[in-house]
Amino acid sequence: MMSYVCFGAQDVDVSGNWQGEIQTLGAKSLQKPVALLLEQTADGKVKGYAFYDADSCIFTVEGQVSAPGRNAPSRADLLEKSALTGALDGCQHQRVAYALGLSLAGDKLKVEGNHLGQMINAEKSLLTRQGDFSDRSELVARLVEKEKRAPKQLQVVLNTSVVRFLFPAGYASPQHFYVLADQIGPRGVGECTNSLYYQDGVGNNISYLSENPQCDILPAGHFDISAEGNLKITWQPQGANASARVLLDQDVSQMHHKPLTGFMWQLQDVYNRYRDSHTLAQIASTFLDLRQSALAQVDEVVAKELAVSQYSPTFMGAWQGYIRFSQRNRPEQQLEQAALALWLSGSDERSEILGYLTLSERCFFTIRLKNNNGAAVLSNRNERLQNICNKDQVNFVFPRSFFVSMNAGHNLLKLDSGTQNRRVKPSHGVFQRKKPTPYLMSLLESEQGQRFALPNETMKTLMIAEQVPDDTLEKQHDQKMQDSAELLAQKAEQIRIQEAEAKQREWARLKKEREYRAAARQAKLGRTADSREVGDDQLPEVTGPFDGLPGAAFLNAVYQGDRTLVQRINRAYTNKQAAGLKTFFGSYANKMTDATADMYKLVRIEDSVAAKYLFEYEKRYGRCLSESPATFYVTGYQPDMVVTNLLGVEIARHYGGVTQTKYQVNPEFTGVFQKVGKMQPQGVAASITGLLASQGGEDLRKLSLNGVAQIFSQFSCDSPEIRTFERNLIALF
Repeated sequence: MMSYVCFGAQDVDVSGNWQGEIQTLGAKSLQKPVALLLEQTADGKVKGYAFYDADSCIFTVEGQVSAPGRNAPSRADLLEKSALTGALDGCQHQRVAYALGLSLAGDKLKVEGNHLGQMINAEKSLLTRQGDFSDRSELVARLVEKEKRAPKQLQVVLNTSVVRFLFPAGYASPQHFYVLADQIGPRGVGECTNSLYYQDGVGNNISYLSENPQCDILPAGHFDISAEGNLKITWQPQGANASARVLLDQDVSQMHHKPLTGFMWQLQDVYNRYRDSHTLAQIASTFLDLRQSALAQVDEVVAKELAVSQYSPTFMGAWQGYIRFSQRNRPEQQLEQAALALWLSGSDERSEILGYLTLSERCFFTIRLKNNNGAAVLSNRNERLQNICNKDQVNFVFPRSFFVSMNAGHNLLKLDSGTQNRRVKPSHGVFQRKKPTPYLMSLLESEQGQRFALPNETMKTLMIAEQVPDDTLEKQHDQKMQDSAELLAQKAEQIRIQEAEAKQREWARLKKEREYRAAARQAKLGRTADSREVGDDQLPEVTGPFDGLPGAAFLNAVYQGDRTLVQRINRAYTNKQAAGLKTFFGSYANKMTDATADMYKLVRIEDSVAAKYLFEYEKRYGRCLSESPATFYVTGYQPDMVVTNLLGVEIARHYGGVTQTKYQVNPEFTGVFQKVGKMQPQGVAASITGLLASQGGEDLRKLSLNGVAQIFSQFSCDSPEIRTFERNLIALF
C-alpha cells in the first residue's frame, strides 16, 4: 500500500545521504537502523538505494516529488524496485518496506510507511543528513556491477516454439547466450522440449547442440540483442528477402526475472565452473554429458533395493544429489539439483529428526523424517517461511511422502514417492553424503522463523566432515526419544488430573443448580398458594447467581430456565408499562391511545436482553468465540435532515446514508440473532417510551440491559453460570 506524505509549501529536495532509525507501531514493535542514498532531478524524480543493515538487505528505490496544488502541498513517495542482495548475502526478504513516504521535519526527514508488514511510527522514525557515504557508494557500485553480470533468463515466443534465453554472464555480455526451445503442440508442450542452441557473437547464427536431430525446431538465423536501457531482442531469419521481427522491447529495470531452476540452473552451474577455459559450445557439450550421466545414475539407483530402509539416526547428516519428477504437461521427466540436511531437533516435548530440502540453491522445504511402523518416511512440514519453494520458483510439487532407504555404507540415499497419483509418474531422489552446499549452510546458520531448533555445532561439524552419525549421536537420539516419551506421559497425566478436577467442579455446579431449581419450585408452589392475593402486576422475587445486579429478578429467572416464571415477569412488567402510558395520556386518551398502550403488552424483555448480549459478545467475550462463528451484517438507514429558520427558508442540510455493522456469534445463537438482530434495545425511541411508561419509576427492561453489561465484567465467558444462562436464554426462543 503506497503511503502519501505531505511536505510543506516550500520546495522539497531529498537529495543526499540520510541515516537514522525507524520504529514500528504495535505490541511487537521493531526498532532498526535505515539509511538512504538519494538523487533528485529537476523534474522531481527521485532514485537511489535503501539500506536495511539489521536485515542485511539493500534495495533500489524510485519515486516522485509531486507539485503542490491549491489544497495539496508537495509530497514524495519511494517504492522498492529490486533487491541488490539475496539469501547468500544474508537478506531473507523479497520486500522490506515496499513503499516509504518522506517528509521534512525541520532539518530531519520523517519516514512513514511499513516495515516487514508493521506500520512505521512516523513521530519516532527520523533520519538526519549525513556527509560521507563513500563506503556505501562503493558497496552499491560493486553490487550493481555484480547484478549486471548475474545470469538472467527470459522467455519469448518465436513461430510455434517457446524460446527461453539464458544469458550466463548477464546483460554485461548480451551477445553470448544459450537458447532452450520447447515445441508448442495442440495440447500444450509438444514432443520436443529443451532443444539447446547457443549464439556466440554479433550476427552469428544460432547453432543446435542437442543430440536428437528431429528436435532442431528453430529456423536458421540469429538474434540481435541490445541491453542499453531497454532490452531489445530482434529475430533475423537467414535469407536475403527475410524480414526481421522484434520479439521484445522493454525497460530492463521494469522486467521481472524468474530465478534459475532445473535445466537452466544446471547449465549455469557448469558454465560457472568452465567459463574461463571453455567456449559456449564446449560448456554446453560438457553439460549435456553431465546431465545424461546424472539421469543414468538416478535410473541405476532407483532400480536397486538398498539395504537400509528401517528408521535410523544414521540418516542424519548432509546430502547432495538430484530430484527427478514429472509434470502433467511435459513429456519428459524433470531433474532438479537438490541438497538435503537432517538432524535431531528437540525444541519441544516431541523430539524428531527434522531438516531442509533445497532445490537449485534457490528455495527450500522444511521436512520431517518419521518412523512409520519401522519404515523411514520423509514428509513436508508445510511451514510458512520466507523463500519456501512454491510454483513460481520451481515446478516440483512435494508429494505426500517419500519412502527413504540407504545403502550399507550409509553414503547413498534414495527417495521414492511410490504411485500416489495415477496421472503422474512417481518422484525419486538420489543423494550422496556430502558437505552442505553454500545455500544450505546459510539456512543452517540463520533463523528462518521455523518452529524447531537448528542443528548444534557438533551436528554441523559432522555434516561438513561428511561423516556418518556414530554411536554417541545414536545414543543421544534414543535418549531424546525416551525423554520425549516421558514428557508426553507426564503431559497426559496432567491432562487426566485436570479433567478429574473439571469433573469435580461440574458436579459442584450441578449440585448448586439443583439447589436453585428446588428453591424455584418452592417459590412457584408458594406463588400458586398465594395467587388469590398476588396479582399479575406484582413482580416476583427470584434469587440466583445474579443477585445484586440491576434486573436480577429477570436475569435469575432466565438462568433457572423456568419459562412460566419468565412469562409471569413479562406480564407483570408489560401490564405496569401499559398502565403507565394510559396514565400519561390522561384526559387526551382515546381508543387509539389505549390501543397504543396495549401494544406494550407484546414486549418481551428476553428479546432486548438477547439483543444486548449478542451485539456485545464478540467485543466482551471474544476469547470464547467459536473458531467457525456465525457472521451477520446489520444494515442501518439514516434519513436526510433539513433545517429551516422561522420563515421556512432552508439554512442547513445533513445527508443520511446507509451503515452496515458486522457481528459474529457462536453458531448455537444463529436462530436467536435472526429474530432479534434488527432490534435497538437501547435506542432513543425505546428509551423515551420506557421513560413515559414507567412514570419516572424503575424500568425492568432497562435494568436488565444494565445487568447484562455488568455480567460481562463480573462473570467469565466459560463459567458454569454463563453456560447455563446462555443455554436457557436460547431455549426461550
